[in-house]
Amino acid sequence: KAFPIKKVILATAVMALGGVCSFVALRILPKADIVLVTQKKTFAYANALVVDKSVRAIDAAAMKIPGQLFIEKKNASLAFPATGKKFIEKKAEGKVLISNAYSSEKQTLVQKTRLLTEGGLIVRLKEAIVVPGAKIVDGKIVPSTIEAEVVADKPGAEYNIGTGTRFSIPGLKGTPRHEGFYGETQRALAGGFVGERAYPTDDDIKKAKTAITGVVEESAKATAAQKVPAEFKTLERGAQFRMIKETVNSDVNEAGMFSIFGEGELSMMAFRENDVVQALAERAAKEVGQGYEKKSEELIYGLPKLDLVAGKMIVVLDYKSVLAPTIKVDDLKGRMVSKLERELKALLLAMPGLESATVALWPFWVRSVPGNDKKIAVEVK
Repeated sequence: KAFPIKKVILATAVMALGGVCSFVALRILPKADIVLVTQKKTFAYANALVVDKSVRAIDAAAMKIPGQLFIEKKNASLAFPATGKKFIEKKAEGKVLISNAYSSEKQTLVQKTRLLTEGGLIVRLKEAIVVPGAKIVDGKIVPSTIEAEVVADKPGAEYNIGTGTRFSIPGLKGTPRHEGFYGETQRALAGGFVGERAYPTDDDIKKAKTAITGVVEESAKATAAQKVPAEFKTLERGAQFRMIKETVNSDVNEAGMFSIFGEGELSMMAFRENDVVQALAERAAKEVGQGYEKKSEELIYGLPKLDLVAGKMIVVLDYKSVLAPTIKVDDLKGRMVSKLERELKALLLAMPGLESATVALWPFWVRSVPGNDKKIAVEVK
């Protein structure tokens, strides 16, 4: 009797399904999950770090690292209200152009020589001057000139003499030189005043100095921070600032303001934090031993002490790190391939620095590690 064709097909399908299941069970499904818990060690450092601009290499034993000093200068000029009031008498000052249209001989005018306007106002030379001799060109005199500082003979606004005002020299009156020597304002004289005017009190000046110091310091800090390379680290209070110059102009303008000019210098010590980490790593390796890697760390910087004369900065570190034995997972997986379960456990128990190990082979009937390392998952804790 002929075997029914349906049974043949069914048997063939069952055999094929069985083969597929066997292939899946043996080649696809098996995998190994291994969890390793390592023994941890703690390294701590609570002591000083020295950042030194003269050091060229890391010295882990002495905890010294190279430092770099960044210096930034800034200046500013600010105006402030003057709150004081007082009666003042002030003489106008300025410059007058003195001409020699008399002869080729030079002429000395002594200090306090009078210069007279047509209106009768007198100003005096602040210092003695020598008026150079005139030039003679084609038989004609070409006047020579010299600019001289003058001050009004009396206080008052009437001495704020405008430009283009001509002066004679009374001391030469009655001589031929009187007409040949004269002066003229190229710019107006200014500052002459009699009356009540605002002035900066000591408290005004003190506040102005405090303000200008703050402005210049902040400006220097901002500029220095932009110039420090990204790989460098700076610390709060790891810089020193000093004012180089403070010039107060007590003259009050029409708005009742006086001014102050300030210039300052900021010196900031910077260092590479990688140098700190490396120095600590070297100390940890010496204390804990080789073959460990960091699992976590915490680094806190204390308040630094900066010594610009010595070019050093000292800062206390508070550092803690958790270290664990270094396990090369890929190498370990290669040694696990195709091992029986008991062989795998023996391999793991022989590993130094291991606190515990958990092995899970799947499916449940599997008794050896897969032959493909991609089927092995190793987690290190």
